[in-house]
Amino acid sequence: MFDVAKAFASISSAPFDGDWSQALAQITAAGRGWAGHLLGVSRAGEILYDLGYGLPVDALQDFERKGGVDASLNPRANVLYHPHFETLGDDDVISAAERACNPFYTELYQPADAPFVCMARLPGPQGASVVVASLRSASAGHLEKDDRLRFGMLLPHVAAAVRLQARLDGHGQSLVTGALDAVGLPAFLLSASGSVVGLTNSAEAFAEKAGVLQLKGRKIHALDRWSNEHLQAAIRRACKWSIEPTVSSAAVVLRGEGLETTAEVAPLPRAWGPTRHGAVAIVTVPQPRIAA
Repeated sequence: MFDVAKAFASISSAPFDGDWSQALAQITAAGRGWAGHLLGVSRAGEILYDLGYGLPVDALQDFERKGGVDASLNPRANVLYHPHFETLGDDDVISAAERACNPFYTELYQPADAPFVCMARLPGPQGASVVVASLRSASAGHLEKDDRLRFGMLLPHVAAAVRLQARLDGHGQSLVTGALDAVGLPAFLLSASGSVVGLTNSAEAFAEKAGVLQLKGRKIHALDRWSNEHLQAAIRRACKWSIEPTVSSAAVVLRGEGLETTAEVAPLPRAWGPTRHGAVAIVTVPQPRIAA
């Protein structure tokens, strides 16, 4: 029997202990599935995070590589265009005839014994969408009324946990910027899209006066074209979601008129914000020196 109290406890504690796998286990059980999926998608359609329960890493990689959030390829991605908190099954997004010949079903879902799903879209911070899904086996079949009700009962609690995670991440950002301010180091905290979501006081002054970079439209740009190409490439690598993070910090030389400095661009530890709605990378920039 489904343990409602255990489900609520696991979901509500996830933002504090970082154990989203247990929360996802309860979401999976509510939808009578054997595996679960928690997917963050930005307003622009970028994958912010892709967390699985009971799924091998290569299955998540296949999902992303095959275009899992593109509704023209994956019919289940149509959940992104349905109202928040609406519980959906496969019959709500694709007909049985289309499902029988759709490559996403025949090449990915059916071989993995996930031909059926119980899923919903939740509101995320900064206009993002959060998709929660319970992957059902062939023996479980299509959703029944009780499945929808049980799964739907958890959705407001999952959405609240995601909001709380984002607020806690924001508090962590304040601690980081405060520590860096204490030593006077210009630093910019970046979101998954590369936008500035936090900065030290010295960073704002640095961008205005240092003559090597500027802050424009919540993005940082090097004034020198060559420097900017390398800076933007380093930012994309540091901010990009990866199933298995392998990105290390990168040093980028920034040049101005007779000046230069070396910026450090680095991803923040995954555990600092496991749902990646806050800052995911940091750029630190020492004061420029006279170019040799």
